[in-house]
Amino acid sequence: MWEDNFWRQRIYQFYNTDIKALIIFAYCLFSSVTQFSC
Repeated sequence: MWEDNFWRQRIYQFYNTDIKALIIFAYCLFSSVTQFSC
């Protein structure tokens, strides 16, 4: 039970940071394509 909760927390933490990084990357990519500064 504890192990399942531990892995769920790890996955959630990784997912949360990964999504933030993806949003920043996508925004920078979009900005570079549309000639705006990142």
